[in-house]
Amino acid sequence: MATLQYTDSKATLKASLIAKWRRADIPAAVMSASSGPKDYFKNKVFALFEQQPEAERAALFMSASGTTMLLLWGAGSKWFDVTGREVKVTA
Repeated sequence: MATLQYTDSKATLKASLIAKWRRADIPAAVMSASSGPKDYFKNKVFALFEQQPEAERAALFMSASGTTMLLLWGAGSKWFDVTGREVKVTA
């Protein structure tokens, strides 16, 4: 279980890591006639990598309550949400 916190906020979110990818893991969008959840998220991550050229990796988290999913991208030792806000991730 990880703790996620926006650097400009005191609020935290307990979340579990669901999946992680490096840029090289998804070189192209997934084309499938029967796209399931895995292909759906791979396409979302591919789009994120296309929009954020500095992104080296991505991670998908699920809140402890199971109601919220958060897709983050990382560069160097920092993590950001899809809007570019920095997120502190601690294990």
